[in-house]
Amino acid sequence: MKLVTAEGCHLIDDSGKKYVDFTSGGIFAGTLGAHSPILRDALNTDIQCCYGAYDNHYAERYKDMLREWTGFEAVALFSTGSEATEAAWRACRTYTQRYGVWGGMPDPDTVGESEPENPYDAMHGWTLGAQIMAGKLSWGMAFEGLSQGTFMAREDACSMMILEPYHGPSAQWYDGKLIEHVKGNIKEFPDIYVCFDEIQAGFGRTGKKFGYEWYHGIKPDLITVGKAMGGGYPLAALLGPKELIQQPEANLHSTHSGHPVMCSVGIAVLDQMQKQGLVEQSYRKGMLLAELLKDCGVRHHAGRGLLAGLEFKNAKQASKVVRICREKGLLVVDTGRKWLKIGPPLVIDDDLIGEGVEILKRAIGRVIVEGVDRDES
Repeated sequence: MKLVTAEGCHLIDDSGKKYVDFTSGGIFAGTLGAHSPILRDALNTDIQCCYGAYDNHYAERYKDMLREWTGFEAVALFSTGSEATEAAWRACRTYTQRYGVWGGMPDPDTVGESEPENPYDAMHGWTLGAQIMAGKLSWGMAFEGLSQGTFMAREDACSMMILEPYHGPSAQWYDGKLIEHVKGNIKEFPDIYVCFDEIQAGFGRTGKKFGYEWYHGIKPDLITVGKAMGGGYPLAALLGPKELIQQPEANLHSTHSGHPVMCSVGIAVLDQMQKQGLVEQSYRKGMLLAELLKDCGVRHHAGRGLLAGLEFKNAKQASKVVRICREKGLLVVDTGRKWLKIGPPLVIDDDLIGEGVEILKRAIGRVIVEGVDRDES
């Protein structure tokens, strides 16, 4: 399949076949759909200087909008989520001179029907620092000769604790016991900054501005955002207190940070989110999605915004459902695990949600109910 164009919340391949997009452009980036005229206009803005290395009107305006919309004091702009999460760690360790990070916090042993194959099942990006933050690598694994313990081993050496609002592969929210454990850590170690990785969950995906808002009594010091904030274009940010974000020693910038074209797109996305009430729409449409999935035939996690995860016996079974959906004109997220995820653009209409769910149910029926277990299903 090679995608060449789009119409609203449909994607079209080089053979002319249409697909209902339940992925928002891969993993939840295409807030306004893949063919938004509003974003095209933003890209075509008459920008006289296309450098992001200096302050520019679009970056400053966008930062002002983000501060007002989120309530955070300061903003640092980047191109990718991995940059933003690494910047969060860099800001905290530079300010505190404590170099550790408390990552892999959720340890989600209640996720799914059995314990995940990797107890530190977080995801904060693909760069080395982001992988260490997720608990997927220890210092010793990354740098031979250093301690074999993960970076979370000594609280007095840590500058930041980081977690996602929900378990990334399954879209399952953390249970009360786990969140109380997180709250306990926050209370016990007040000198360690708290960061929520909102790159998947933020900007209305969960029916709230940010996923952490679903957890009563938790207010992070910092958040990282990306994906949806750029509407499918490369844009990410770190938001937090001035003491961290504005310290010159942290060098919170990169080559394309605050690029005027991308900031023009970000302005358009945030403007439309507010004008169309997309956070509120995500909440309402999420309730519809959860209702439609009630009899889907497998365990599922839905009801908080336009986000759902479906759990299968194994990764092979999940992949077959993904493939049959694609054959029938529906794109869902293949996690490579025993879960698949769905997250349509926030502008999708109710009828198209229903159409997509029907395709999904039929695919599940073929694999689970009818027992399809061959490559040519």
